[in-house]
Amino acid sequence: MSTSMTPIRDICTTEHTLEVIAKITRKWYSTNLKTDALISMDIILLDEHDDHIHATIPIYLTSDFEYLTEGKVYNISNFKVERKKLHKVVSHDYMIHLTGDTSIQENMSSVQIRNHKFEIVQFEEMTKRQDKFIQSSDVLGRLVRIGELVDQEVKGKQKTVKKLVLRIQMNRYIYFLVEVNFYKK
Repeated sequence: MSTSMTPIRDICTTEHTLEVIAKITRKWYSTNLKTDALISMDIILLDEHDDHIHATIPIYLTSDFEYLTEGKVYNISNFKVERKKLHKVVSHDYMIHLTGDTSIQENMSSVQIRNHKFEIVQFEEMTKRQDKFIQSSDVLGRLVRIGELVDQEVKGKQKTVKKLVLRIQMNRYIYFLVEVNFYKK
């Protein structure tokens, strides 16, 4: 049975006959934070329409897909799709699950796909995400704390600045604080 290419934005079904052409923009291994045991290999796929989706490969299949490389474009077919409500890494409502039946072939055509896509959100949205597990709010690590907004003077002048302190955790031992200042005009 032949399949036609599906834009990532149209992925919203559980059928296995979908096929996408997409670039891998990120690849990482997810681990259990308590035991450090590997859970899955995960990737972000971006298509030529500038839409992206999270895809996951269960640990028992990672050796079959180890060759997948960030920056390369692939034709991907025969995968499962699941609605994703919590712990999303991109805003797409669905997530791809690669299976033993999934077929992936490097696409050697000249399809033009950007290298990355970032989802920038308003400051108010960041504060709404605190202590909620709907969507991740950072790229480098895990946002574990958002400080309070405070007004302060800047260099002795009467400018109002909203100061926000974010604590981003890279792993169990490494974290850093990011101070963000929002100047009111």
